[in-house]
Amino acid sequence: MSFKFWQKWLLVSGIIISIFGISMVLNINSEGFNSHINPVFWGNETPNIQVKDFQQWIYGVLWATMVGWGIFIAFIAAFPFKKREKWSRNCITIGILSWYILDTFISLKANVEFNAIGNTILAIIILMPIFFTFTKFKNPDIK
Repeated sequence: MSFKFWQKWLLVSGIIISIFGISMVLNINSEGFNSHINPVFWGNETPNIQVKDFQQWIYGVLWATMVGWGIFIAFIAAFPFKKREKWSRNCITIGILSWYILDTFISLKANVEFNAIGNTILAIIILMPIFFTFTKFKNPDIK
C-alpha cells in the first residue's frame, strides 16, 4: 500500500480517537466501561458515591486527554508526516511506545486486562502506518 494510504490511515485514526474521546466525555457515567473496570477492584459490590464521583472525574480527565492525543496525531499526520519529515515519524513512534509500555504495565499490574487489550489494539492501529512507511522519510535539512 502507498505512503498516502498510511498517512490517511494515521490522520483518520487520530480523528476517530478524538471523536471517541469526546463521546466518552459526554457519556462519563457509562456503565459499559465501568462494567469492565469495577469488578477488578470491587468484585460484585457496587462502588459508593465517593468512588463514583472519583470515577467520573478521573475518566473525564482520561477521555479529555485522549481527545487532545487524537488531535496531536491527526495534526502531525496531516502536515509533517505527510511531508515525510522524519521527526514526525519519530515523535509518534516514541510517544506511542512510551504510552503503551507504561499504560499496559500498570494495567496488567492492576489486573485490568481489558485496558491492556485495548491499548494493544490502539497501539497496533497507530503504529502500523509507521511500520509500513518507516523507510520513506527524508533526512532533515541541517543548516
